[in-house]
Amino acid sequence: MASINEILASEAKTNHSVRLFREGSLFFRAYERSAYLFVHHVRMYEIHHKYFKVCNNDVVWLGFPQKSLPSLGCQYVENADGTVSIPVEVEIDEQQFQQWKSEQISHQKLPVMDVPFTTKTDKDEAEVLQRLRTFNLAGSTPMETMLFVSELQRMLNKGKGTSV
Repeated sequence: MASINEILASEAKTNHSVRLFREGSLFFRAYERSAYLFVHHVRMYEIHHKYFKVCNNDVVWLGFPQKSLPSLGCQYVENADGTVSIPVEVEIDEQQFQQWKSEQISHQKLPVMDVPFTTKTDKDEAEVLQRLRTFNLAGSTPMETMLFVSELQRMLNKGKGTSV
């Protein structure tokens, strides 16, 4: 297994793919930029963070069982070094990544981020999609989730003569 310094050096170069590192024989972990890309473009997972004294840095990461990789429904490549790469079609906006990381570390709710969309949607639909992508499901109570979904429905139905 790679050291945290080696992982961070690799992650500093990550831009167009999620890189998964094996954690023992049962789990994968995505660190830093890979974790950011994963929760925004693959699937929402709970984000963890830890301060590493050896590199004097707070590090964000997510983890999941290796056996669940095929169920993610995305293409992936097993690399010679034992890591797995999941290609994504977007480039990381460094400012948005740093803001997201800071929010993960401080445990604040994620705000709506302005991310360009490639499909044609109206403004409300684009906002709903972005809010869905950034909603911290793992850190929310069932009641908060229900209220969040209700608010999204209200936003989508606004001006269409439909009530929730």
